[in-house]
Amino acid sequence: MDCHACGATLRDKAAFCPSCGTLTSRSASFGTRAGTVLVGVTGGLSERLAALTTYTRQPENRKQVIGGAILLAVLLVAFTSNPISNGVGAIFAGEPEGPKLTAEGLPDFASYEDIYMTEALAYTITGPANVRAFPTSQGTEVLYSLSQGSFVTAREVMAFDPDAQWLKLGDGEYVWGRNLQSLKVDAVGDSAAIPDFAHGTWSSMDTCRGFDADHEIEIGPRTMQYYGSAATLGSISADDSGKPIYNFAFSEEGRSWFQSYAITVDDQRNSLFIDVVGNQESGFRPFYRPDIGCAALGFN
Repeated sequence: MDCHACGATLRDKAAFCPSCGTLTSRSASFGTRAGTVLVGVTGGLSERLAALTTYTRQPENRKQVIGGAILLAVLLVAFTSNPISNGVGAIFAGEPEGPKLTAEGLPDFASYEDIYMTEALAYTITGPANVRAFPTSQGTEVLYSLSQGSFVTAREVMAFDPDAQWLKLGDGEYVWGRNLQSLKVDAVGDSAAIPDFAHGTWSSMDTCRGFDADHEIEIGPRTMQYYGSAATLGSISADDSGKPIYNFAFSEEGRSWFQSYAITVDDQRNSLFIDVVGNQESGFRPFYRPDIGCAALGFN
């Protein structure tokens, strides 16, 4: 193929002449095809833009267009990484903010609101447990103390000190969780256990009252020897007040039966009280540490 301007010989696919720079017929046809395609694309786009403009000018169509634009904006915010979605996500994904402190670093009682960490659980008091008006000992006074061996129902709350455990009692006051032991109410099998305060040997001390012999009861983490019968703790439930009820399975000389008890001790851990649940004849029985002596019970 030769150049139609200068007659120089051209390569078969040359778009212009290397001698004079004149465009060849191949480049002209390519330009014509490219221009046709471009006009077709832009022409179609302009037609669509014109149709959209005409559609939105009609009052009855504006609500649909606005609604679609709002929906598109919401989807872009929700499903893309941007300051708005990141900020909202941080609010909902982050942990709740704890109780506030004043500028002096003291508990801000005026702004305090409960933030619960657990559901209500039953606890036994294992040591000194002072009750206060807020979940902190800083700036609060002791309202009263819970008796060792007693039972309470409480919920853990977020305290002013993030490293301390405080619980809210049913009456709306607070107690430090150090000397409270969860009773695992509704625990079954190996997860059920009798609290440490009840472990050991206890005596009815009947001889102090003039009877011939004493009755003893032996209590372990999951066992009890009661009036000569061996019992195994099967589960722990709770009564209407939240007090734990210990459900035992007894066996003796081929016989077996079930019995439930409420078990408490006094503050000095010298007296054990067993309340037989559902048996009015047996009812409430006190037992004592064998070495306490009759004089301590008021007998000479």
